Amino acid sequence: MKIYLVLFALLLSLTAWAQKPIDKAINASYTNNTLTEIFYKIQDAHGVKIYFDINEAPTFRVTRNFKNKQIWAIVSDLLNGTRLKSLSYSDNSIVVIDLQKINREEIETLVNKWKTGEMDFPKKDGEEEISKLYGNPGTTKGESRYRLTLLDKSQKEPLVGALVFSDDYKINDVTNEKGICTLNLPNGQHILNMTYTSFQPIKLTLEIYENAEETFEMSSSTYILDEVEIVANNARTKMENTKTGVEVIDMAKVEAIPQVLGESDLIKSLEVLPGVTSAGEISSGFNVRGGKLDASLVLMDDAIIFNPTHVVGFISAFNSDFIKSATLYKGYVEPNFGNRSSAVLDVTSNKGGQKWKAKGGLGTSMMKLLVEGPITSKTSFAASARGSFSDYLLNLVANNEVQNSSANFYDWNIAINHKFSDRTSLSFSSYASDDYFLYNQDFGFEWQNKFASLIARHSWNEKFNSKLSLSTGAYTTNQFTINASDAFSYRNGISYLKGLQSNTYNFDENNYLKAGIEYIDYTLDPEELFANEEQSITRDTSVQRLGSISFSPFISGKLQIIENISIEAGARFTSYAAVGPGPSYEYSEGILVDTAIIGASIFNKGERVSTFSLIEPRVSASYLLNSLWSIKASYNKISQNAQLVSIANTSIPTDLWIFSNQYIRPRVVDQFSFGVFHTGAKDTYSLSVEAFTKSTDNDFVLRDFPNIISNDHLETEVSDAIGRSYGIELFAEKTTGKLTGSIAYTFSKTEFRTTTDRFPVNFGEWTPADIDIPHQVNMIFSYRLTPTFIISGGYTFKSGRPFTVPEGTAIIDGFVVPLYTLRNKRRLPSYKRFDISMTLDLRKSTQGGFRSSFTFGLYNAFGNNNVNNVFFRKSVGGNVRGFQLSIIGAVVPSFSWNFVFD
Repeated sequence: MKIYLVLFALLLSLTAWAQKPIDKAINASYTNNTLTEIFYKIQDAHGVKIYFDINEAPTFRVTRNFKNKQIWAIVSDLLNGTRLKSLSYSDNSIVVIDLQKINREEIETLVNKWKTGEMDFPKKDGEEEISKLYGNPGTTKGESRYRLTLLDKSQKEPLVGALVFSDDYKINDVTNEKGICTLNLPNGQHILNMTYTSFQPIKLTLEIYENAEETFEMSSSTYILDEVEIVANNARTKMENTKTGVEVIDMAKVEAIPQVLGESDLIKSLEVLPGVTSAGEISSGFNVRGGKLDASLVLMDDAIIFNPTHVVGFISAFNSDFIKSATLYKGYVEPNFGNRSSAVLDVTSNKGGQKWKAKGGLGTSMMKLLVEGPITSKTSFAASARGSFSDYLLNLVANNEVQNSSANFYDWNIAINHKFSDRTSLSFSSYASDDYFLYNQDFGFEWQNKFASLIARHSWNEKFNSKLSLSTGAYTTNQFTINASDAFSYRNGISYLKGLQSNTYNFDENNYLKAGIEYIDYTLDPEELFANEEQSITRDTSVQRLGSISFSPFISGKLQIIENISIEAGARFTSYAAVGPGPSYEYSEGILVDTAIIGASIFNKGERVSTFSLIEPRVSASYLLNSLWSIKASYNKISQNAQLVSIANTSIPTDLWIFSNQYIRPRVVDQFSFGVFHTGAKDTYSLSVEAFTKSTDNDFVLRDFPNIISNDHLETEVSDAIGRSYGIELFAEKTTGKLTGSIAYTFSKTEFRTTTDRFPVNFGEWTPADIDIPHQVNMIFSYRLTPTFIISGGYTFKSGRPFTVPEGTAIIDGFVVPLYTLRNKRRLPSYKRFDISMTLDLRKSTQGGFRSSFTFGLYNAFGNNNVNNVFFRKSVGGNVRGFQLSIIGAVVPSFSWNFVFD
C-alpha cells in the first residue's frame, strides 16, 4: 500500500512540474490598476513574461478579483472589450497583440523589442525619482523660494492643476495656468510628490539652501494614478480653498450625466449642484441661490454670453469638447467679476496643443466635430462645429402640438494661441450660433449669439504678471406668430464692447495682490415690431432704448494669517451711466404713468442721461480645523445694471435687456454665506453644508398685464421692490470605486415685496418669487460594470414653482374676463424625472489612433408628465378654465457615437 502512495505522490509532483507557468492557477486582486500595472505585477510575482506594445496598452482602470484562475485565462479575461488578443508564446510567456497584427513577423518583432531592451515597462515602482541640490548645504537657517514648472513632455504644454505635496501634506499646492507652483521651503531636505492624472508621478528629493527654479517634464503614463491621488486634486483642494461656494466643474463628470438629447451639457449639469436650478424645461439659463435668470454672468474667454442655451433651454450653448475648464462662483465672487448680482460661470476654451487631435460624434439629434493641433511650434489652434437635426424626435412626444413643432440650431468655435516667449502669449477665440424654434406652426423664436475675444498675457518676472483682454459680442432675437389676425415679428438685440486689464503680484504661494479695471459699453438695437402678413392688424413700430457704459476699477488679495487661517478680500468700485441713443421722459409731479408724461429729451449716441456709483466690498475666510475639516464664511455686495424684462414665468429667448436710468436704479445684492466642509480620511468622499442669506435692494416687478413690446418708457410698467432669499445646501459625493456619484439637497426661499403704492403686488406683502423652489433633490450615479461599460443615471425632484390663477370672472361688454387678485398664490405640481444611460467607451482601449464610444440614453425614463406652465382660456361653455402645458411628457430616447483620433 505504501508503495502505491509513494508512486501517486510522485505522479502528482511530476504533473505539477510539467505544468506550464502560464497555466498556473492563482488568486489575485487588482484595484484601480491599468493593464500595464497588472501585467507588471503578474510578471514580478509569478515569473511569467508578457510581451505587449506599451503604446497600445489600454488606459482604463480595472478592479477585479480572481480566485484559482490560470494566468493565461486572467490575461485573456482582462482583454475583453479591447482590440487586443493574448497568445501563448512559450511555456512561461504570453504575447498580447492587436488583432490586425497577428502574424509571425509582427509577433517576433514585438518580442525582440522586449528582449533587446528597446521596450520596457515605463515605470516599475510607479514614479520617476529625481534628486536636486541647490546652494551650500552649510546654510541651514532661514527659508528659500522654490519655483517649479511642470510641462507635458510630449506637447511641451503646462500642466494646470498638477498636485505638489509632501507625504504629510504640510506642503500641499497646485500649479497655476502656466504650470507654475512657487513654494517657500525651510532650508534643508524635502521630499515632494508631483502628480497629474494620466501622467507618470515624480518623486523629488530636494535639498535647497538658496532661491531656485526648475522645469520638470512629466511623461504621459500608461498607468492611471492611484484613486487617492486623483481625488486629492479635487475634494481636498476644494476643502482647503479659501473661497466659499466655488465649484470647479469636472468635465469628465459632465460627460457621464444623462442629458435630454444625449449630448454632454455644461449648463444642465450645473443643476446637480446644490443651490442651482432652472425655472422649467424651457428656461434659457439657470438660477443660483434665488437669483433671477439675468443675475448669473456667463463668460467664455472673458466674453459675455447672454443666452447660454439652445433649443429654448434644452441644450447648452457650449460644446463640451471645446471647453478646457469651467468654474462656477455662487458664494464668494472675486472683485474682477461684476454687473451680475448672483453668480458667475467662467469658462475657458481649448486653444489646442502641439499634437494633432480630432474629436466628434453623431447622435439622434446632432453631429459635432473638433480639430486641434499645431500651426507652428509656438502657435496652436482648435476649431469645432455642431449642428442639430432633432425635428423627428418631436414626433415621439405624445403631444400633438409638440409633434407639429420644429427646433434646430448650429454653433461653431475657433481659438488660436501664440507664444511669443515663455513670458508672453496672445490668444484669440470666437463663437457664433443660430437657433430656430417653432411651436405648433403657431409661434416661434429665432436668436443668434456671437463674440470675439483677444487676450494678451505677460509675466514681467516670477512674481508679477499682467493680462489684457478685449472682447465684443452681440445677441439678437426674433419672436414671431403666424396664421393669426395679428401675425407679427418682434426683433430686438444687445451688443457690447468690453476691455479688462488686471495685474497680479504674488508675494508667495499663499499671498497675492490683484488690481485692475473693467470697461463695458452696451448698446441696444432698435426694437422693431412689424406685420408678418398683409392681412395682419399689427402696426409697424420701432423703439430705441438707452444703452449703458460701466467703468469699474477693482482690487483684491489673499492673506494667510497663520498656517490654518486664510482670508481673501477686495472691493470693486462700479460706476454706471445710462447713455444715448434714446429718449428719456419727464413726468408730472414725478408720477410714473403714461398719462403723466409731460415731455421727453432725445439723447444722441454716447450722451450721458444719468449716473450711479457704488463700492462693492467682498471678503471670504477659511479655517482649516485639521486635515479633514474646514469652515468658511463670506460676504458679497454686488450690483447689477443690465436686467431682463419678461412677462412669462420662465424666461424666453426674446426677453428684453434694459439698463438702469434715473427711474430704475441698479439692483444691489448683499449675500452672506457660511459652510462646513469635510473630506474622507482617504479622500474617497466629500461632504459639505452651506447656508446663505441674500437681500436685494432697488429691484422691480412688472405690474399686472404690462405693456412691454414697443414701449420705450418701461418705468411706467414696473413697481419698485425689495427681495430676500435664504437657504441651506447639503452635498455628498463618492469619488472612488466602481460606483461613484453624488446627492445634493437644497432648501431655499425666494420672496419679494413691493415698496411703493404704485402697482402694489399682494397689498405690499412678501410674495413668493416666480423662481421660488423650496425643495430640490439631485442624485447622480455612475457604475462601471467593466472597464469599458458604464451605466449612469440621475434623479431630479423639485417643488412646483408659483403661478397666478384667476380668483373669478366678470362679464364686460358680453365677454367673460378673468379677475386676478393675489399673485403667485398657487404652485405647479412638483417636478420629478429619472434619466439613465449606458455607455460602451472604447476611447481608452488604446493610447492613440481611432477610438470610439457608444451611448444609449433615456431622458425622463418613467415618462413623467411634468407641468411646465398653466394657461387660462375660455372654454366651449364660456367659462375660464386652466390648461396645463407639459413640454416633455414622454420618454425621450437618444443614441450617440463619439470618437477621438490622435
